[in-house]
Amino acid sequence: NDVLVQAFDAGSLPAPDPRPGRDVIVRRLASDPSLVRSPVSKSTRDGGQTGELYLHREPELAALDRCFRAAVAAWVGRVVAAGFADDPVMAGASTGFSLRAWGTLLPAGGRQLPHQHPLGWLSAVYYV
Repeated sequence: NDVLVQAFDAGSLPAPDPRPGRDVIVRRLASDPSLVRSPVSKSTRDGGQTGELYLHREPELAALDRCFRAAVAAWVGRVVAAGFADDPVMAGASTGFSLRAWGTLLPAGGRQLPHQHPLGWLSAVYYV
């Protein structure tokens, strides 16, 4: 569905473009002390995953925080404009949402298994 599933170019959002800091982001995630390789309890296979990241607290990741928040606002705006304002999918929509994030590092052959985020109203992926 082109309304509920949307792709955004980070440079098109009203927020700092995090792409110029790609190498800094990757180094930061790769050096995170919580990074676990192929964690058994997660959906990451043949790669690594960090614990929860507090993007807004870290200079290296703050642009990602602003980009993600702009993407959520843009997504909500498009869904509402498409006539889904009263749809049950919008029941969790709020201007005061919280953002939870973690990093997944996937080398060649790494993958994510299909999974759900039961506490999340909206899930997204940003490919660095």
